[in-house]
Order: sequence, then C-alpha cells, then structure tokens
Amino acid sequence: MDAIEHSIIATTLLAVFYYAGMWVDKRNRIEEAIANTLATLEDNNYIICEEDEDGQKVLQEVVRKPETL
Repeated sequence: MDAIEHSIIATTLLAVFYYAGMWVDKRNRIEEAIANTLATLEDNNYIICEEDEDGQKVLQEVVRKPETL
C-alpha cells in the first residue's frame, strides 16, 4: 500500500466517523429538547405526565384545567 492509498483510506474513515458522530449528537440534542419541553409544560400545568416502569414519561388525559392559586 503506497501513500496515496493510505491517505484515501484514512480520509474516508475520518469522514465516516465524523458524520456518524454528528448524527449521534443530533439525536441526543433532540432527545434533550423533548425532555426539556415536557418538563417545562408539566411545571407550568399545561400537561400531566406520569412515569411508567421503564422511567419513560407518559402523557395523561386532562379532564379539566387544575385551579391555580
């Protein structure tokens, strides 16, 4: 394997892992944004959530708006 083949393989692998890392980071940011949105809505009494056995939040049906103080 000469220098050109080595450079092409190395550059290709660097690009693959770079874009894979960008994709994983994007998914993590989306999950954080969803969690923050649910927490804010729940804190302001716009939605009601309960946690299931897996620790996931499950939205509950709101029959009437709770009274605020």
